[in-house]
Amino acid sequence: MERCSKCHKPTVSGSLSDDCRKKEEQKEALKFKATKLLNALLHGEYHNYIVNQTETFGTEFPQGFIWAPIEHKGIHHDHWTRVSQLKVGDKIFNSRKGVIEGISEVTKEAAAKKFPQKINNTKYEEDGWYVECKTQIRFANPLELNLFMKERKDLGQFVGSPFDINGDFKDGYLFCLSNELAELFEKEIKKINYKKSDCVKIINGQIVLDSQGGDFDGI
Repeated sequence: MERCSKCHKPTVSGSLSDDCRKKEEQKEALKFKATKLLNALLHGEYHNYIVNQTETFGTEFPQGFIWAPIEHKGIHHDHWTRVSQLKVGDKIFNSRKGVIEGISEVTKEAAAKKFPQKINNTKYEEDGWYVECKTQIRFANPLELNLFMKERKDLGQFVGSPFDINGDFKDGYLFCLSNELAELFEKEIKKINYKKSDCVKIINGQIVLDSQGGDFDGI
């Protein structure tokens, strides 16, 4: 009787046992999915992002921009460099401390710009990437991302993702967000902010309260 080349269990159906064959099939399926996601990332097909503004939300969001250092002590980090790759029309979910508080739309592509005086943070070098996000909506009812641990694990495993294999947030600033997760978050945001009166709009840095009723349709 033949034996599996990997687990050495008896097999009559070929070189691999049933268990090993299933594992190989699953591995190939995951490899295909990862390759597809990586190709999409490399070819600029991602248009949804999430930014971690735990320290800077109070300044960046009202002023309509995001900023990240180009490097720190000679080290370039992907989650900073990603700011330079944003395109006009890209959507950014603004989060802090694991909660999505608003959505921004990129209105002007990245430019190299010195450390904004508006940010009270001296930990990093002055040179950085600056992106204007002047069209924004802030939610009266923010979305708690801890409610979606399973989805974060199942849909958040790809290059540039904000989540690790356990679904926990990675340390960093700007990450890609898959279309599936973006659609899920938008759907849940609409449920808890179902009227326009539940949102504070910020346009060109000015806070505008829309008191009209109706469905919230995003940006």
